[in-house]
Amino acid sequence: MCIEYELRTESFQAALPFFRQELPLAWAGPEPDPSNFRVRVGNRGAVVRRDGDLLTGEMMIWGWEEGRQIIFNLRSEGKDFAQDRRVLILVTGYYEYTEPMEPMVLGHEQHFFTMKGERWFSLAGIAVENHFSLLTTKASLDNKRFRKRQACVLSPSAGLEWLGCPQPEMLRPGEAGTMSVRTLYGAKTSRCRVVPTAFCTSARARSPDRLPRVESRWYSWVGSNHRPPDPQSGALTI
Repeated sequence: MCIEYELRTESFQAALPFFRQELPLAWAGPEPDPSNFRVRVGNRGAVVRRDGDLLTGEMMIWGWEEGRQIIFNLRSEGKDFAQDRRVLILVTGYYEYTEPMEPMVLGHEQHFFTMKGERWFSLAGIAVENHFSLLTTKASLDNKRFRKRQACVLSPSAGLEWLGCPQPEMLRPGEAGTMSVRTLYGAKTSRCRVVPTAFCTSARARSPDRLPRVESRWYSWVGSNHRPPDPQSGALTI
């Protein structure tokens, strides 16, 4: 399940000339903020859609409310999107998060996917008014060891075909070796003094009675919402 992606300024600037070589492109409203290049559900992302023989780019909100749910990922299998408002979500790369394999690790491991040989690519999506959702498919060989499903990835040229004349095979998993992945941070182990109030807030130790009654042990931490141990005191702070 994709919940975050990146669009760097250099990727956005490389995408616009590519589209303009194919069809006239007009950008409506503000362009992406260079300081907010990481986009999460509920944020605005840069999308391109087709209106006849023209392309229009704009900032749309990722996800829309439907009852008590927020729709931000939709399965693509067995559906016909020819009559939907199809869009391309411009990205530098997207993230997948996985649970760490080791015990007592706080946070998640973060994996960043980019397309080999490309400065940017697109994720297939559909729009409802000023909101968009990503489309998903079964995980490719590049993604299978992290997730069972993934976002539908399109190369720059395939993205234009998706806007013009969508075909089911466009949304199938890509071939092995299409994407490159790197783990931005993994499990890091630091020697720290146990602080009961800190560990009580974690999902793995909700009660002080469950904490080891020792002064020092080796614990692992992942730097998502947690800070590393204080180098002066050795205490883990949250």
